[in-house]
Amino acid sequence: MSNSEILLIGDVYTDANNDLNIEPTLSLEDRLKVTKIFNEYYVSPTRPIEPTTSFKLTVNVKPDITSFYLPPRRVSYAEKEEVTSIVNNLLNTGVIKPSTSEFASRIVLVKKKNKTRMCVDFRD
Repeated sequence: MSNSEILLIGDVYTDANNDLNIEPTLSLEDRLKVTKIFNEYYVSPTRPIEPTTSFKLTVNVKPDITSFYLPPRRVSYAEKEEVTSIVNNLLNTGVIKPSTSEFASRIVLVKKKNKTRMCVDFRD
């Protein structure tokens, strides 16, 4: 397969209601496998209740700082609605939980091709 024939799934897939465009020369079994994987991982992925991996995140702070709180960045009304939606989704799926920590870092919205991703900015 040449590089010009390789397409990302995002290039082929635009809407969950559209049919997946699979190479017709593939066997029926292979096309069914691709369709199953596509539907399972890209159309309707499910998150486990508990994270499947556990890790520790270490944030190194300057020695003379006991706590820090950075006020939120200004965002537009549409971005604020998007942040609220993302945070509610993360709360409902158990990825994050409410906190009363004295530390607070800003979030950054990163625009992707079809959606917006929320990241945390741990810099000063």
